[in-house]
Amino acid sequence: MTDPAPLRLAVGGLQAELVLHEGHAALAAELRELWAPQLLDPADAGGAATDDLLRLELLAPEETGSAGASRIRPGPGAAYEVSGLITRRVIENLIGRRILLHAGAVDHPRHGTLLLVGPSGAGKSTATSVLARGAGYLSDELGILDPETFAVTGYPKPVSRVEPGTPGLGKRDLSLASLGLSAQASAAAPAQVLLLRRVKDAGAGAPGAASSAVEPAEPAEDAAVRAPLHEALVALAEQSSSLWRVEGGGLQRIAELLTRCGGALALRYREAESITTLLDQAPPGEEEPWMPIIAAAGQGSPRPGEVRVVPFADAVATADGTVVLTAGQVVHMPGLLGLVWQLLCEAGGLEAGELEAEVAEQIGPHPRSRELVEDAIEQLVSAGWVSRGPTA
Repeated sequence: MTDPAPLRLAVGGLQAELVLHEGHAALAAELRELWAPQLLDPADAGGAATDDLLRLELLAPEETGSAGASRIRPGPGAAYEVSGLITRRVIENLIGRRILLHAGAVDHPRHGTLLLVGPSGAGKSTATSVLARGAGYLSDELGILDPETFAVTGYPKPVSRVEPGTPGLGKRDLSLASLGLSAQASAAAPAQVLLLRRVKDAGAGAPGAASSAVEPAEPAEDAAVRAPLHEALVALAEQSSSLWRVEGGGLQRIAELLTRCGGALALRYREAESITTLLDQAPPGEEEPWMPIIAAAGQGSPRPGEVRVVPFADAVATADGTVVLTAGQVVHMPGLLGLVWQLLCEAGGLEAGELEAEVAEQIGPHPRSRELVEDAIEQLVSAGWVSRGPTA
């Protein structure tokens, strides 16, 4: 037997070369079908720079190969596992160069480029597949945006669906052709950012499952409302593990994108087929003011009695508080918490009495100002967002 010919794919603006051996002849044929829209002719596949060529060697468990090869057990679910490997390599290559979001993307003929954001279980894959009928399918999993123009680079991988009897996570890849979807390599900047929330009927658990308590029912009607900026910023940042590495401030770039879109549109829905109707009936966009927060110089250890912010990646002040991004977390600080953190950030460090005076200057005096400011400091210290020097 001979090894299958390597597969060269165009993925996320990069090229991936899959090297398979004789133990994966059937998998090679399946991958060729699943990734057909991204498959490059070997004669035309030599244009990728070395840094942008992702090489993956796939081995059956009994085969030998290079030290960096990935072992894939043949059978149902193997192609899904390969898709995960490709996705991880694409993400690793694009970190810091692109805004990367766990999101679906569709180039819709009436609503423009749609970015579908939500946690696992929100229905991104199903919603993307439904909206992409008669439209351009960009991705159901990875949103790739240029940090300057917000243009979308497609990652139209096969669609992953839960299939009973499949090993591992129980998912299997389906080709775009089998779902009636057309792959698209790129699109203009998102015209709408959609925050998905798929709801279920109360008590609609597994058939025959016993329950000692009945959860309250969700509101019966579907709805589309404009999300406050701070909520949208947190929602998008939580769906990216690398936003903090985007040059120029990832959080600020997301705020700019949302401003261009008139804010994010929060969709509550039961069936994906209703999303188009919700988009048709969506409220007009609203531009919510915001400003970037720049840390003052000298953000070192606090002196005795002084309070300082800890290092952070990016921060934005909104009408509803302050949103701060670090390497591993995004947080919204409402009201006084946000004001205290912002004042500390801008000053480079203040003692409690100085901070109280700054707060009073911003929002006016209060009979319990010292107590309230001290409580805000303690909350921020406990959460790890500021540090306090030793008391004299």
